[in-house]
Amino acid sequence: MRAKPYSTISRRMAERHESLLPKLQVLARKLQSMAARSPHRPVPDDLRSEAEAMLFEVEVFRERRQRPALPVGAPHYHGLASQLAEALTAMIAFEQRHVAWNAATEEPQWNLAPGKKDGRVGIMKVARLAPRPGSKAAARADAQARLEKERRADRMLRMRAALVDRLTKSQRTDGP
Repeated sequence: MRAKPYSTISRRMAERHESLLPKLQVLARKLQSMAARSPHRPVPDDLRSEAEAMLFEVEVFRERRQRPALPVGAPHYHGLASQLAEALTAMIAFEQRHVAWNAATEEPQWNLAPGKKDGRVGIMKVARLAPRPGSKAAARADAQARLEKERRADRMLRMRAALVDRLTKSQRTDGP
């Protein structure tokens, strides 16, 4: 059965995805460059076992009907590179199913299920899509955050002033 778009996941699953995806990208790039130079050369056992471990971790993020029992890494660079590229595709497809655009913050965010303890739905930004420090997008995001903080502080001041005003009016009418 295919997962619905924008379905919810646990915070732990989103964090697991966030930590695994960069490692998988690095390993896939490394193997793709080696496969470009010598595609039919056998993969060393340590590199192959590392790739198999990554492929095994990716299995959790696949749709159920596509999951094989245990992944076995291909013996040559070109085969293993293609397996890792396919695993990256599965990870990005998982992200597409469980990330939605939040119009309030104007950022993509994970759709998290309510927690078991408090029942609240958390907000978790997609870390790999965050702007790089020093970029124009990061400067824009910082300016937006400062503006939002100033708006919130201004709103709190207005609310406090309104509360003080109401209290003083109620004390005048409650008097002798």
